[in-house]
Amino acid sequence: MMQEKKLDRRAQRTRRALREALIALILERGYEAITVQEITDRADLNRGTLYLHYRDKHDLLLASSNDAYNELLAQFTPISPDNLTLDIPERHLIIVFQHVAANADFYRVMLGEHGVAAFLTRLRHTVTEVGLGRLLTLQKLTPTQPVPSDLIAAHAGSAIIGVIEWWLENNMPLAPDILARYTLALTIDGIYQTIGLDKPSQ
Repeated sequence: MMQEKKLDRRAQRTRRALREALIALILERGYEAITVQEITDRADLNRGTLYLHYRDKHDLLLASSNDAYNELLAQFTPISPDNLTLDIPERHLIIVFQHVAANADFYRVMLGEHGVAAFLTRLRHTVTEVGLGRLLTLQKLTPTQPVPSDLIAAHAGSAIIGVIEWWLENNMPLAPDILARYTLALTIDGIYQTIGLDKPSQ
């Protein structure tokens, strides 16, 4: 068992090294221009090592997006009806922004022309579902609320993606907690009013 864990950690380090090399090269030269050999040279690994984990550079890009997405999801605390509170969006936004900050180059690629469309779709879903989306279950407290929940979630998700893009383009001038607070003020507070809830006290 100990040996399996050691091998698993080694594989994770290898995958991360290949991902970081791929992202760095995409930012430098563009996706189409880079080769598998250049990726493994940058990661200081043998070319054959990449093929132990991936079919080609496109498979590496897709798998890297999956790995990063799963890393983000693992940081969220499971939510149940018993702990569904109005401060959930802020707590989860901070987690999202912290993950973006820790993987800034990766997000620059994913949200740019060389990004994986599925990653952007899942990211948009995540920033609404794990935060605002679940909070919308409180809508049952205000049955006369006229705006469809899926429309509210779509609006919030797209707005938050836009905030992330602005943050990266401007070299992240605000700390994650400050950015979360501003994002709530610009986006979520109006949604609280729309569904008839009082916004969390500061």
